[in-house]
Amino acid sequence: MKKMNERPQNFIDFCQRRFGVDEKLWESYSIIVSNRSVYIEAVGLAVAPDWQTIGRGFRAARRTSRSFKPGNRFLQWLDDKITKNKIELSTSEFESVLERKKIVTGDKPHSRGYVALFYKKIVVGCGFWSGEDLRTQISKGVSREFPRQELKT
Repeated sequence: MKKMNERPQNFIDFCQRRFGVDEKLWESYSIIVSNRSVYIEAVGLAVAPDWQTIGRGFRAARRTSRSFKPGNRFLQWLDDKITKNKIELSTSEFESVLERKKIVTGDKPHSRGYVALFYKKIVVGCGFWSGEDLRTQISKGVSREFPRQELKT
């Protein structure tokens, strides 16, 4: 992976504009760009000299033609740092998201685009708000990780 600027301002601006993430967060992290992916790693991360590593960070987003598509794990990592474009799902809405169905929600974000999906105040992943309905961006594999029996409680 090659570093493209220590902290690419366009990704930082996206996070601030779309999700309200404070720019100060990035002082402890490096943003690494490789092809169309954006990775986050801790600044000064110590790795034993005899270890062979492929990467030390995690994939935060994918570059699209217009902006960035945030990853589910990235939004979960941001957690309470997300202050904008967040949708709190009801149990029935969350079940629909996990079944990969479009839903219409009364909790409308500020603008069309990617949103952080919350269930019981916990970030569960990424969605896309079209202006009329919400589409999940949570993969089938990740959606299977959520225990269904806990939804009924």
